[in-house]
Amino acid sequence: MDIRNTGHGLGSTCATPSYGEPAYDGDFAADDRYDDPGARQPEMHIAVVRLTDFRDVRIIGEYFRRDIPVLFDVHDLDASDAKRVIDFASGAILGRRGDIERVSNRVFLMLPPNASILKPQAGPPA
Repeated sequence: MDIRNTGHGLGSTCATPSYGEPAYDGDFAADDRYDDPGARQPEMHIAVVRLTDFRDVRIIGEYFRRDIPVLFDVHDLDASDAKRVIDFASGAILGRRGDIERVSNRVFLMLPPNASILKPQAGPPA
């Protein structure tokens, strides 16, 4: 290993490993090692929130703001608070150009702009 100054002005050093091949010699796309179909894809998360109080709406807003789909349940809220939560979710959807789907009675799925629900076609695929 080669020890070099990191150059950030604090006098720190770091070890630079040598692997016997060039560190970077062109386009990654030209290297077939990166075309593995079984390679791990980035993780997709869905937040599941059961609201017990209107103040919990902040939780769904925080997840949705980070482009994480949110499945939320308003069963534990009275009708007026449930309506307020749906109004909040509708405003967030409008502002972020997302989408919302009713999953069941009092359960909804908020989708950020980069997500969608795949629905079956009426007929068999062509």
